[in-house]
Amino acid sequence: MTDTTPPTLVQLSNATLPSLSPAVEVPRYDRAGLTAGIVHFGVGGFHRAHQALMIDDLLQQGLARDFAICGVGVMPSDARMRDALLEQNGLYTLVVKHPDGSLDARVIGSIIDYLFAPDDVEVVIERLASPEVRIVSLTVTEGGYNIHPVSGQFDLGNPQVAADLQADAAPATVFGLVVEALRRRRDRNIVPFTVMSCDNLQDNGRVARRAFVAFATAKDGDLGAWIDASVSFPNSMVDRITPVTTDDDRAQIAETFGLADRWPVVCEPFLQWVLEDSFTAGRPPYEKSAAQLVSDVEPYELMKLRLLNASHQGLAYFAHLCGYRLVHDAVADPLIAGFLRAYMDREGSPTQTGAGNRPRGLQDPADRALQQPGRARHRGAIGRRVERPHSQVVATGDPGAIGARRRARPLGRDRGELGALRRGDRRAGRTDRRRGPHQGHGHAERRRLPDRPARVPARPRPVWRPHR
Repeated sequence: MTDTTPPTLVQLSNATLPSLSPAVEVPRYDRAGLTAGIVHFGVGGFHRAHQALMIDDLLQQGLARDFAICGVGVMPSDARMRDALLEQNGLYTLVVKHPDGSLDARVIGSIIDYLFAPDDVEVVIERLASPEVRIVSLTVTEGGYNIHPVSGQFDLGNPQVAADLQADAAPATVFGLVVEALRRRRDRNIVPFTVMSCDNLQDNGRVARRAFVAFATAKDGDLGAWIDASVSFPNSMVDRITPVTTDDDRAQIAETFGLADRWPVVCEPFLQWVLEDSFTAGRPPYEKSAAQLVSDVEPYELMKLRLLNASHQGLAYFAHLCGYRLVHDAVADPLIAGFLRAYMDREGSPTQTGAGNRPRGLQDPADRALQQPGRARHRGAIGRRVERPHSQVVATGDPGAIGARRRARPLGRDRGELGALRRGDRRAGRTDRRRGPHQGHGHAERRRLPDRPARVPARPRPVWRPHR
């Protein structure tokens, strides 16, 4: 008779690490002696799949012991992450899903503390102001920098920002907390920390500088000038698919590894983190991890923006119009794959100038763009891509890209793929309007796609034909 008794699950914590399955890699270093030299705002799956992982890589080598991570939550929703991490002593499971269905599980130990700002604002500020903290990193989403969509400037009219700017107000935003900590460091003659944005945002370091300097200047002009002159805001670019963790993921991890984790992270095997080597108060030896330290991140950003991001948007529109609802199904369609390859070869690639056409260490971008959305174990929804703001659709339509294409091609040569991408965007919008309310193309406005069958038989009138 087959034993159907479910295996006993091990709840993840420091005490249970020796009890985990041999199939799960665990920290081999002593976590008790670590110092949190990095404070991170916005601990989520994305941060835990790249930055926290690379610090863990260094700790496994006996390096960066004074650069462990203290997470900070500001939003009410961050209380869930606080509870999950504190119950597990900061530990979590990172599971890499391979295209063949195999799983690699690893417990990450680089996060050693987590502070929830609404619990005690003063504790957070003093942690930030302490000399041990040398980097403050951010994954607060693209919209978290409070940049006005029309003016492009920091929005001082935001009610939360305005409240933080009041005299003697207890800071409640990331801007208020970081700026107050920098003020205390200046007044105590402590070297300022680096502010390192890791959000999926072009020129993220410059955007962060604009935001924090503007807030500080509105609070105290001299403080704003000091931050602008004394604090480093390096640019960075991160590329890794990290889907939202689901109950199915938790159940699969429990079944496969006998491990109970309140908030694991699942991701693809590919990982790239390109980081500008500009730090105010020192940094971990990132060069001994998978991170790439460079003097200029822009060529890598443009490669991702004009090839990966733009081709994924094109995939989403045409897949939606053809009735596909899952990314890995759509990318298997030869017509859609042919369009993506033609777009990248004829439209995207000619814009990649100034860095030998392909930055050092980057996988062939066309192969990457075709492989990434088609990974069978990452069943991404088409709707999530179509619902992105319109500003992301025409990533190769910016003046720099247009100029680069004109220099790279004879005048008058067909630009059909980019035009098709634009037409696909408009037609997907019309399709959406016929089926329900449409939110428009403005900043942060999104298309709400109705539920439809996984595949409809009829194709729409062509907006692109393969070249003969």
